[in-house]
Amino acid sequence: FWNQLEVKSLYYICSINLLDFLKAMNKKTLVGVSYVSAWVIVWGTIGSLVDFYFLQNTYLPGSLGQFSTFIITALLSSIIAAKRTDLISTSNSIVLEK
Repeated sequence: FWNQLEVKSLYYICSINLLDFLKAMNKKTLVGVSYVSAWVIVWGTIGSLVDFYFLQNTYLPGSLGQFSTFIITALLSSIIAAKRTDLISTSNSIVLEK
């Protein structure tokens, strides 16, 4: 009985928080979250492709080289994403003014 009550309570709390979040989200927030999500996918894809090459030829799984590969690709992706933010925010403000 108590276990079922806890699960139902947790579901109720999570659904209310999600509904409040979705109600509070505007177009600018949605664009920002989507932009960050897209760059995480880009970073993961590029990092994985580079990692695949190096795993075949250079370093072992779990090594410092593998860690460095993902850190370096994350830094490069972050820098590129930050520089491209101006393009997104400029085009987004034009859309929001309509």
